[in-house]
Amino acid sequence: MNAATQDLIHGDSSQTKPTAIGAGLSNIARVAQIIGQWNERSKQRRQLSDLTPRELQDIGISKYEVAVETAKPFWRA
Repeated sequence: MNAATQDLIHGDSSQTKPTAIGAGLSNIARVAQIIGQWNERSKQRRQLSDLTPRELQDIGISKYEVAVETAKPFWRA
């Protein structure tokens, strides 16, 4: 039996709780980061679809490329 298992049996979980809590917070932070990326990607695609032909020409993007990019779902890069 290892030390962590003994601590759980005897009620001393001081070694395992911080790790579990830390992992939970990092998972929450990761999910928040992903949602932020999705929102930003969605916003950028909306803005791209609003550009005029002249603006697209200035940045070197064709209407076809805009159509391909804006057809992607928000979760796809």
